[in-house]
Amino acid sequence: EDSYQACYGQETMVALELEGTAPFTVYMEGTGELIFETSTVEMSWIAMEDSIMNVSWVMDANECVNTEAMMIEVLVNESPMVDLGTDSLVCMNHSMMLDAGMAGDVYAWSTGETTQTIMVDSMGMNASNEKSISVMVTNSFDCSTEDEVLISFQDCSGIGELYVEGLSVY
Repeated sequence: EDSYQACYGQETMVALELEGTAPFTVYMEGTGELIFETSTVEMSWIAMEDSIMNVSWVMDANECVNTEAMMIEVLVNESPMVDLGTDSLVCMNHSMMLDAGMAGDVYAWSTGETTQTIMVDSMGMNASNEKSISVMVTNSFDCSTEDEVLISFQDCSGIGELYVEGLSVY
C-alpha cells in the first residue's frame, strides 16, 4: 500500500513506476482499463475527499501480467481558511488591522511580516493611493491558502473637524 497526503481543493499527483515493456494496460477498480505509453505514470486531480485506488493488474506490451494488487491511499488534509475581507477605503492618517485567522499557522505577508495580524497604513502606497496586501497561510499539514485585499487611501482632512471661534478641540 502506498499512501499520499493531499491538501483539500488543491491538485494532487500520484506517480506509479511500472515494470516491463511499454505500452502498459492497467486495470483500476472503478475506472477500468487504462493505457499508458511510458513506465512512469503520473495521475493528477483536485483532492476533495480521502480516496483509495485499487490497481488489480498490469499487463505490458509482451502480455506479461502482474496480478499483485496495489492499493494507493490518498488522505486529504484540511487547507487553512483565509479571508482578509473585501477591498477597503481608509483615511491617509489612519491604519487598518488585517487578520489572517487560524492561530498557530505560519503566515507569509507580502509586507514581509510573519504574524497572524498586521497593521497597514498608507506608507508604501502606489501613485493611485492604493496598497495591495496578500498573505499565504500554511498549516501543520503543509497545506497553503492565499488571499489578497486592496486598500485605497483617501485624504480625509476636513471630515469631522469642528471649528468654533475661541474653542479648541484636542
